[in-house]
Amino acid sequence: MKSCRWIGFVCLCLALSSISLSACNSSSNDDDNDSDNNSSAASTNVHVDGVFSGKRENANGQASVAFNFNQSGSMLTGSYTDSSLGNGVVSGHIEGDDVEFSTVMSSGGIVVEWVGQATADGAHLSGTWNIVVGSSANGSWTAAR
Repeated sequence: MKSCRWIGFVCLCLALSSISLSACNSSSNDDDNDSDNNSSAASTNVHVDGVFSGKRENANGQASVAFNFNQSGSMLTGSYTDSSLGNGVVSGHIEGDDVEFSTVMSSGGIVVEWVGQATADGAHLSGTWNIVVGSSANGSWTAAR
């Protein structure tokens, strides 16, 4: 039963991502200058492709985390490992040095939202995390290559 909920949630996330991407594509085709501006904005995104290790913490303690990001322009996908929650998948985006992504854990269907910033060289990430499905907790996180 839990796996059916998790599959349903993943399908919902994929559907919402498709809708968002369709909306972005349709609004950027209005003017030739808009597509030029979009490509130059994408080139200013900090490069975070690769493996980052660090910790997430709150008043209850801390956990070791590892992200393996695959970056394509502003889109982020990949995998996630957490010493407390287990393994999951990553989906999100980066704009400039601002990162926003979600992790969906393979076991239990826990969804964590992550918001943060990358250093200009892309070597360090830090920000806040918030469990939004399957539990209730929040705190801060840091990770480095």
